[in-house]
Amino acid sequence: MDKTAPVLYKVKDLDGDERFQDLHVNLPRPPSCCVLVGSIKSSKTNTVCNFLLRNDMFKNRFDIVRVLSATLHMDKKMQLLDKYFHCDDHYEDKYIEAIIKSQGQYQKDDPNRPTYCLVLDDIISPEFNKRNNSLALFMTKMRHYIDMCIISVQSINHIPPLIRAQTRDLIIAKQQNHKEVIKLMEQYGGLLGENGDKKFLELYNYVHKDQMYQLMYMKISENPIWVLKNFNERIF
Repeated sequence: MDKTAPVLYKVKDLDGDERFQDLHVNLPRPPSCCVLVGSIKSSKTNTVCNFLLRNDMFKNRFDIVRVLSATLHMDKKMQLLDKYFHCDDHYEDKYIEAIIKSQGQYQKDDPNRPTYCLVLDDIISPEFNKRNNSLALFMTKMRHYIDMCIISVQSINHIPPLIRAQTRDLIIAKQQNHKEVIKLMEQYGGLLGENGDKKFLELYNYVHKDQMYQLMYMKISENPIWVLKNFNERIF
């Protein structure tokens, strides 16, 4: 008598902290490497402020928020974050090593482990592609130490490929230079299907054609991927 063929069953997904379960489905869900890309004055810093200071987003979700921003002393919005969180105006490997030391005392699923958000605002530059640093390696195992890393850059190519590969949430603000749009299309258009490059440009133009300060959010963590306009209108 033939044996019954084996069948695969869904295994309960243990990924994700219960402390984030009631977040709106349209928001990034920790653990997340969330990348914000946009030209200057395109609402990147404004988005970070909204994330960290609004009750309906991530306010009070993190026990620790660490902000590294090159514009800390020049941007009034960053000065607002400096009022509430631990901020510095530059990057050093020792900051990452301190996170590993403090958060590494806990197991990943330990309910006593402090929830942690790391913000890197215009800190990552082409220099990161030229030298070894603690950040790139840390990002490959980020979820074992922190819950969210928000990386804000003007060009996607400033982010080393090793870090880019960890992106679970991509937020695209308006680009002044169309070549930057093409770089993003080449990197992420394939996620949108057979004609993904064309679809990417259609969605980008839909979001940004009429008004300033709009956001195209690609929820890469979903399969199939979601694309939203401003976290409230799903467009793909």
